[in-house]
Amino acid sequence: MIARVTAGLAVAGLLLAGCADKVSGHASSAPTMPTTGSSTAGRSGGSATGGSPTAGSSSGGARPPTASSAPPTTSRLSCPNVIDLKAHLAYNCVTDAMTKASSPVWAFKLERPVDVNWTMDEGSADVTGAKGETPTAAAERMTRRMLDLLYGKPVPKTKTVQDTDISVGTAKGHLIQTLITIDPAYRKAQHLRVQQEQLWLVVLPVAPGKLSGWYTSIPDLLKAEWPNVPAVLKSLQVV
Repeated sequence: MIARVTAGLAVAGLLLAGCADKVSGHASSAPTMPTTGSSTAGRSGGSATGGSPTAGSSSGGARPPTASSAPPTTSRLSCPNVIDLKAHLAYNCVTDAMTKASSPVWAFKLERPVDVNWTMDEGSADVTGAKGETPTAAAERMTRRMLDLLYGKPVPKTKTVQDTDISVGTAKGHLIQTLITIDPAYRKAQHLRVQQEQLWLVVLPVAPGKLSGWYTSIPDLLKAEWPNVPAVLKSLQVV
């Protein structure tokens, strides 16, 4: 996604510095050289499937987010594993080649430059909404928000690949996977090589009345990373 980044505001705790005006969710703050290679650390691929996935255990050689079963006491906000205590989530990075960035939607975001002002993303946040909102409704809300804010105008065409319940340990959440096709006129105006992007978004209950979300968005220039996402979903933990 593309971005026009404005001055950031310092935020305490786990929140990253900065916010952006009309920032594309995968956009970087300055033009970057396209990157087409794949750098995945210790994960075997797998295709996304429907049904009711179960997460919370590592697979395919993925390293677990924590070294023991004891609850973490400090955040670790870097690859290859992330512990986001504000969101009460731990997870693996899709690829180690990611660095911290800012997002108008996600309190914690990692990104990897892919195209001019376009990046591959992964991140997490507290996404608690209205009282009583279900994980399914929150996942739908967050997906709509990303599409409205982060992919330019007109809003791109989308196809729902998965819309299914997901279990992470004892937490019963919801996963929405969306194939996004960028508007051709928008691509031309922004000089983008990216044509499509896959967005995976999970919302989980992490405490009574509290919902947290995880997402990754990967453009087709790095489509070799798409098969690695199911292993990352299995690495998700509520902490």
